[in-house]
Amino acid sequence: MRNVTQGRRLRRFCLSEAGSFTIEASLVLPVIFLCTIAILFFALFMYQKAVLFHTAAVSADRTAAHWDNSYKDPVTGSYPLDKNDGLYWRVFNDQASDLLGIIGLGNPAVVELPQSGTQPSGSGPNKKLLQAAQQLPVSLEGQLSYSNHGLDRTVQIKLNQFLGIPSLVQDWFAMDQAAGESVAQVTDPVEWIRAVDLTKSYLSRIKGKAPATDVKKTWLESVSDPPEVIIRSEKEASEYLRNFVNGKSVEIETHTVGQYRIIDALDRDGVAHEAKYTINSKNVKDQIKKDVELMKRGEVKGVVWHFFRHVKTGKTALTPSLRRELERNGIVVIVHN
Repeated sequence: MRNVTQGRRLRRFCLSEAGSFTIEASLVLPVIFLCTIAILFFALFMYQKAVLFHTAAVSADRTAAHWDNSYKDPVTGSYPLDKNDGLYWRVFNDQASDLLGIIGLGNPAVVELPQSGTQPSGSGPNKKLLQAAQQLPVSLEGQLSYSNHGLDRTVQIKLNQFLGIPSLVQDWFAMDQAAGESVAQVTDPVEWIRAVDLTKSYLSRIKGKAPATDVKKTWLESVSDPPEVIIRSEKEASEYLRNFVNGKSVEIETHTVGQYRIIDALDRDGVAHEAKYTINSKNVKDQIKKDVELMKRGEVKGVVWHFFRHVKTGKTALTPSLRRELERNGIVVIVHN
Protein backbone atom coordinates (compact mmCIF):
# COMPACT_ATOMS: atom_id res chain seq x y z
CA MET A 1 0.00 0.00 0.00
CA ARG A 2 2.84 2.32 0.86
CA ASN A 3 4.54 1.68 -2.48
CA VAL A 4 1.33 2.45 -4.34
CA THR A 5 1.00 5.77 -2.52
CA GLN A 6 4.58 6.76 -3.34
CA GLY A 7 4.07 5.82 -6.98
CA ARG A 8 1.01 8.02 -7.20
CA ARG A 9 2.89 10.96 -5.65
CA LEU A 10 5.77 10.54 -8.09
CA ARG A 11 3.36 10.40 -10.98
CA ARG A 12 1.59 13.60 -9.87
CA PHE A 13 4.99 15.34 -9.47
CA CYS A 14 6.04 14.37 -13.00
CA LEU A 15 2.76 15.46 -14.53
CA SER A 16 2.55 18.74 -12.60
CA GLU A 17 3.47 22.03 -14.42
CA ALA A 18 4.20 24.00 -11.24
CA GLY A 19 7.61 25.77 -11.44
CA SER A 20 8.05 25.12 -15.17
CA PHE A 21 8.22 28.89 -15.94
CA THR A 22 11.08 29.34 -13.45
CA ILE A 23 13.03 26.45 -14.91
CA GLU A 24 12.55 27.64 -18.51
CA ALA A 25 13.48 31.21 -17.58
CA SER A 26 16.64 30.08 -15.81
CA LEU A 27 17.70 28.30 -19.01
CA VAL A 28 16.77 31.03 -21.54
CA LEU A 29 17.69 34.20 -19.61
CA PRO A 30 21.50 33.67 -19.68
CA VAL A 31 21.38 33.21 -23.46
CA ILE A 32 19.33 36.38 -23.94
CA PHE A 33 21.64 38.29 -21.59
CA LEU A 34 24.77 37.20 -23.46
CA CYS A 35 23.23 38.09 -26.82
CA THR A 36 22.27 41.55 -25.54
CA ILE A 37 25.77 42.19 -24.23
CA ALA A 38 27.27 41.03 -27.54
CA ILE A 39 25.00 43.38 -29.51
CA LEU A 40 25.95 46.31 -27.27
CA PHE A 41 29.66 45.70 -27.72
CA PHE A 42 29.24 45.25 -31.46
CA ALA A 43 27.37 48.56 -31.64
CA LEU A 44 30.19 50.19 -29.65
CA PHE A 45 32.72 48.76 -32.09
CA MET A 46 30.82 50.08 -35.13
CA TYR A 47 30.43 53.51 -33.50
CA GLN A 48 34.16 53.71 -32.77
CA LYS A 49 34.94 52.66 -36.35
CA ALA A 50 32.66 55.41 -37.73
CA VAL A 51 34.30 58.00 -35.46
CA LEU A 52 37.78 56.97 -36.62
CA PHE A 53 36.74 57.13 -40.28
CA HIS A 54 35.26 60.61 -39.81
CA THR A 55 38.39 61.80 -37.98
CA ALA A 56 40.64 60.44 -40.72
CA ALA A 57 38.50 61.96 -43.50
CA VAL A 58 38.38 65.44 -41.94
CA SER A 59 42.12 65.43 -41.17
CA ALA A 60 43.06 64.22 -44.67
CA ASP A 61 40.82 66.81 -46.37
CA ARG A 62 42.19 69.67 -44.29
CA THR A 63 45.80 68.61 -44.82
CA ALA A 64 45.35 68.32 -48.59
CA ALA A 65 43.48 71.63 -48.82
CA HIS A 66 46.23 73.51 -46.92
CA TRP A 67 49.15 71.71 -48.58
CA ASP A 68 50.39 74.68 -50.68
CA ASN A 69 51.69 76.57 -47.61
CA SER A 70 53.26 74.97 -44.53
CA TYR A 71 52.56 78.13 -42.52
CA LYS A 72 48.79 77.69 -42.78
CA ASP A 73 46.82 76.86 -39.67
CA PRO A 74 45.97 73.13 -39.95
CA VAL A 75 42.32 73.80 -39.00
CA THR A 76 41.34 77.21 -40.40
CA GLY A 77 43.92 77.59 -43.19
CA SER A 78 44.84 81.14 -42.15
CA TYR A 79 48.48 82.27 -42.39
CA PRO A 80 50.57 85.47 -42.14
CA LEU A 81 50.72 87.36 -45.42
CA ASP A 82 54.53 87.41 -45.39
CA LYS A 83 54.90 83.66 -44.81
CA ASN A 84 55.11 81.13 -47.65
CA ASP A 85 57.21 78.20 -48.86
CA GLY A 86 58.81 80.00 -51.79
CA LEU A 87 58.17 79.93 -55.52
CA TYR A 88 59.77 76.54 -56.19
CA TRP A 89 58.53 74.59 -53.19
CA ARG A 90 57.04 71.89 -55.47
CA VAL A 91 60.52 71.10 -56.81
CA PHE A 92 62.54 71.15 -53.59
CA ASN A 93 60.03 70.71 -50.74
CA ASP A 94 57.29 68.44 -52.06
CA GLN A 95 58.80 64.96 -52.03
CA ALA A 96 59.72 65.24 -55.71
CA SER A 97 61.90 62.14 -55.36
CA ASP A 98 58.71 60.16 -54.82
CA LEU A 99 58.11 60.40 -58.57
CA LEU A 100 60.40 57.35 -58.75
CA GLY A 101 57.54 55.46 -57.13
CA ILE A 102 56.13 55.00 -60.63
CA ILE A 103 58.90 52.46 -61.24
CA GLY A 104 58.98 51.16 -57.68
CA LEU A 105 61.83 53.26 -56.28
CA GLY A 106 59.86 55.94 -54.49
CA ASN A 107 59.90 56.68 -50.77
CA PRO A 108 56.74 58.48 -49.58
CA ALA A 109 56.88 60.83 -46.60
CA VAL A 110 55.51 59.04 -43.52
CA VAL A 111 54.75 60.22 -39.98
CA GLU A 112 53.86 57.68 -37.28
CA LEU A 113 51.19 58.28 -34.62
CA PRO A 114 50.93 59.34 -31.89
CA GLN A 115 52.90 62.61 -32.16
CA SER A 116 52.57 64.55 -28.91
CA GLY A 117 55.82 66.48 -28.33
CA THR A 118 57.53 66.76 -31.72
CA GLN A 119 57.76 70.33 -32.99
CA PRO A 120 57.29 70.71 -36.78
CA SER A 121 60.22 72.33 -38.58
CA GLY A 122 61.19 73.17 -42.15
CA SER A 123 58.65 73.43 -44.94
CA GLY A 124 58.54 69.96 -46.46
CA PRO A 125 55.92 67.20 -46.36
CA ASN A 126 57.08 65.97 -42.93
CA LYS A 127 56.31 69.35 -41.34
CA LYS A 128 52.85 69.46 -42.90
CA LEU A 129 52.10 65.90 -41.82
CA LEU A 130 53.35 66.62 -38.28
CA GLN A 131 51.05 69.66 -38.08
CA ALA A 132 48.10 67.45 -39.01
CA ALA A 133 49.21 64.71 -36.59
CA GLN A 134 49.29 67.11 -33.65
CA GLN A 135 45.59 67.86 -34.18
CA LEU A 136 44.71 64.20 -33.59
CA PRO A 137 44.09 62.68 -30.12
CA VAL A 138 47.15 61.04 -28.55
CA SER A 139 45.12 57.88 -27.95
CA LEU A 140 45.12 57.11 -31.67
CA GLU A 141 47.75 55.04 -33.44
CA GLY A 142 48.52 54.75 -37.13
CA GLN A 143 50.35 56.82 -39.72
CA LEU A 144 50.06 59.79 -42.06
CA SER A 145 51.72 59.59 -45.47
CA TYR A 146 52.13 61.77 -48.55
CA SER A 147 52.85 60.48 -52.07
CA ASN A 148 53.82 62.62 -55.04
CA HIS A 149 53.40 61.00 -58.45
CA GLY A 150 53.29 64.17 -60.52
CA LEU A 151 49.66 65.01 -61.19
CA ASP A 152 48.61 62.41 -58.62
CA ARG A 153 49.48 63.82 -55.18
CA THR A 154 47.67 62.26 -52.24
CA VAL A 155 47.54 62.46 -48.46
CA GLN A 156 46.65 59.17 -46.79
CA ILE A 157 45.72 58.76 -43.12
CA LYS A 158 45.32 55.41 -41.35
CA LEU A 159 44.05 55.35 -37.77
CA ASN A 160 43.41 52.57 -35.27
CA GLN A 161 42.43 52.47 -31.63
CA PHE A 162 42.37 49.56 -29.18
CA LEU A 163 39.01 48.83 -27.59
CA GLY A 164 38.62 48.16 -23.86
CA ILE A 165 36.21 45.25 -24.17
CA PRO A 166 36.25 41.81 -22.51
CA SER A 167 38.49 39.17 -24.09
CA LEU A 168 35.48 36.84 -24.49
CA VAL A 169 33.76 39.36 -26.79
CA GLN A 170 37.04 39.92 -28.66
CA ASP A 171 37.25 36.19 -29.33
CA TRP A 172 33.64 36.03 -30.50
CA PHE A 173 33.93 38.84 -33.06
CA ALA A 174 37.72 38.88 -33.59
CA MET A 175 37.80 42.62 -32.86
CA ASP A 176 40.35 44.03 -30.48
CA GLN A 177 40.71 47.40 -32.23
CA ALA A 178 38.81 49.72 -34.60
CA ALA A 179 40.41 51.15 -37.74
CA GLY A 180 39.66 54.00 -40.13
CA GLU A 181 41.37 55.14 -43.32
CA SER A 182 40.96 58.07 -45.72
CA VAL A 183 42.75 59.45 -48.81
CA ALA A 184 42.53 63.05 -50.08
CA GLN A 185 43.82 64.52 -53.33
CA VAL A 186 46.10 67.57 -53.23
CA THR A 187 45.01 70.19 -55.77
CA ASP A 188 45.91 73.77 -56.66
CA PRO A 189 42.65 75.10 -58.17
CA VAL A 190 43.62 78.79 -58.24
CA GLU A 191 46.98 78.18 -59.89
CA TRP A 192 45.46 75.71 -62.34
CA ILE A 193 42.81 78.19 -63.47
CA ARG A 194 45.40 80.93 -63.78
CA ALA A 195 47.69 78.72 -65.90
CA VAL A 196 44.82 77.68 -68.19
CA ASP A 197 43.69 81.28 -68.69
CA LEU A 198 47.24 82.39 -69.47
CA THR A 199 47.69 79.55 -71.97
CA LYS A 200 44.42 80.39 -73.69
CA SER A 201 45.43 84.04 -73.93
CA TYR A 202 48.73 83.16 -75.60
CA LEU A 203 47.41 80.46 -77.94
CA SER A 204 44.54 82.56 -79.27
CA ARG A 205 47.08 85.08 -80.61
CA ILE A 206 50.09 82.90 -81.43
CA LYS A 207 47.98 80.35 -83.30
CA GLY A 208 47.87 82.52 -86.43
CA LYS A 209 51.66 83.14 -86.39
CA ALA A 210 51.27 86.57 -84.91
CA PRO A 211 54.08 89.10 -85.49
CA ALA A 212 56.51 89.86 -82.68
CA THR A 213 54.76 93.16 -81.95
CA ASP A 214 51.45 91.36 -81.36
CA VAL A 215 53.13 88.82 -79.10
CA LYS A 216 54.69 91.62 -77.06
CA LYS A 217 51.32 93.37 -76.82
CA THR A 218 49.66 90.15 -75.66
CA TRP A 219 52.31 89.64 -72.99
CA LEU A 220 51.88 93.18 -71.71
CA GLU A 221 48.09 92.71 -71.53
CA SER A 222 48.48 89.43 -69.63
CA VAL A 223 50.65 90.97 -66.91
CA SER A 224 48.73 94.24 -66.60
CA ASP A 225 46.15 94.81 -63.89
CA PRO A 226 42.65 93.47 -64.61
CA PRO A 227 39.88 95.98 -65.34
CA GLU A 228 38.32 97.55 -62.27
CA VAL A 229 34.99 96.06 -61.22
CA ILE A 230 32.33 98.50 -60.04
CA ILE A 231 30.02 97.10 -57.35
CA ARG A 232 26.92 99.10 -56.42
CA SER A 233 25.16 96.86 -53.88
CA GLU A 234 25.50 93.87 -51.59
CA LYS A 235 23.63 91.73 -54.12
CA GLU A 236 26.03 92.63 -56.93
CA ALA A 237 28.98 91.87 -54.65
CA SER A 238 27.59 88.41 -53.82
CA GLU A 239 26.89 87.59 -57.48
CA TYR A 240 30.35 88.76 -58.52
CA LEU A 241 31.95 86.67 -55.76
CA ARG A 242 30.06 83.52 -56.79
CA ASN A 243 31.29 83.90 -60.36
CA PHE A 244 34.79 84.78 -59.17
CA VAL A 245 35.28 81.61 -57.06
CA ASN A 246 32.89 79.43 -59.07
CA GLY A 247 30.81 78.74 -55.96
CA LYS A 248 27.20 78.60 -54.86
CA SER A 249 25.14 80.08 -52.05
CA VAL A 250 24.23 77.61 -49.29
CA GLU A 251 22.65 77.55 -45.83
CA ILE A 252 24.30 75.53 -43.04
CA GLU A 253 22.69 74.89 -39.66
CA THR A 254 24.40 76.51 -36.66
CA HIS A 255 24.02 76.03 -32.90
CA THR A 256 26.09 78.84 -31.36
CA VAL A 257 24.08 81.79 -32.70
CA GLY A 258 20.83 81.67 -34.62
CA GLN A 259 19.58 78.68 -36.58
CA TYR A 260 21.68 78.76 -39.75
CA ARG A 261 24.46 80.58 -41.60
CA ILE A 262 23.92 81.84 -45.15
CA ILE A 263 27.18 81.55 -47.12
CA ASP A 264 27.44 83.81 -50.17
CA ALA A 265 29.73 81.45 -52.09
CA LEU A 266 30.98 77.98 -51.14
CA ASP A 267 33.67 76.85 -53.61
CA ARG A 268 34.47 73.29 -54.65
CA ASP A 269 37.23 72.99 -52.06
CA GLY A 270 34.82 73.66 -49.19
CA VAL A 271 36.01 77.23 -48.50
CA ALA A 272 33.28 79.73 -47.56
CA HIS A 273 33.43 83.21 -49.13
CA GLU A 274 31.51 86.18 -47.70
CA ALA A 275 30.89 89.42 -49.67
CA LYS A 276 30.83 92.67 -47.69
CA TYR A 277 29.67 95.97 -49.19
CA THR A 278 28.14 97.49 -46.05
CA ILE A 279 28.08 95.98 -42.56
CA ASN A 280 25.98 95.94 -39.42
CA SER A 281 27.97 95.67 -36.18
CA LYS A 282 25.63 93.19 -34.47
CA ASN A 283 25.26 91.01 -37.55
CA VAL A 284 29.04 90.94 -38.04
CA LYS A 285 29.65 89.63 -34.51
CA ASP A 286 27.06 86.90 -34.97
CA GLN A 287 28.46 85.95 -38.38
CA ILE A 288 31.99 85.65 -36.98
CA LYS A 289 30.75 83.31 -34.23
CA LYS A 290 28.90 81.20 -36.80
CA ASP A 291 31.94 81.01 -39.10
CA VAL A 292 34.16 79.93 -36.20
CA GLU A 293 31.63 77.23 -35.28
CA LEU A 294 31.49 75.94 -38.88
CA MET A 295 35.29 75.75 -39.07
CA LYS A 296 35.55 73.92 -35.75
CA ARG A 297 32.86 71.44 -36.80
CA GLY A 298 34.58 70.84 -40.13
CA GLU A 299 31.57 72.01 -42.14
CA VAL A 300 33.89 74.37 -44.09
CA LYS A 301 37.65 74.14 -44.58
CA GLY A 302 38.17 77.88 -44.25
CA VAL A 303 36.42 81.27 -44.38
CA VAL A 304 37.33 84.31 -46.50
CA TRP A 305 35.65 87.70 -46.19
CA HIS A 306 35.78 89.90 -49.31
CA PHE A 307 35.35 93.66 -48.85
CA PHE A 308 34.26 95.84 -51.79
CA ARG A 309 34.66 99.61 -52.03
CA HIS A 310 31.54 101.74 -51.92
CA VAL A 311 30.83 103.31 -55.31
CA LYS A 312 30.22 106.77 -53.78
CA THR A 313 32.79 107.04 -51.00
CA GLY A 314 35.46 104.78 -52.48
CA LYS A 315 35.99 103.22 -49.05
CA THR A 316 35.33 99.76 -47.63
CA ALA A 317 33.49 98.80 -44.46
CA LEU A 318 36.65 97.16 -43.12
CA THR A 319 37.97 98.88 -40.00
CA PRO A 320 41.28 98.11 -38.25
CA SER A 321 39.46 96.63 -35.25
CA LEU A 322 37.31 94.44 -37.49
CA ARG A 323 40.38 93.21 -39.38
CA ARG A 324 42.08 92.27 -36.11
CA GLU A 325 38.95 90.44 -34.92
CA LEU A 326 38.66 88.49 -38.18
CA GLU A 327 42.33 87.51 -38.26
CA ARG A 328 42.21 86.54 -34.58
CA ASN A 329 39.43 84.06 -35.40
CA GLY A 330 41.26 82.60 -38.41
CA ILE A 331 39.19 84.38 -41.08
CA VAL A 332 41.09 85.54 -44.17
CA VAL A 333 40.49 89.16 -45.32
CA ILE A 334 40.62 90.28 -48.97
CA VAL A 335 39.95 93.86 -50.14
CA HIS A 336 38.84 94.32 -53.75
CA ASN A 337 39.66 97.52 -55.62
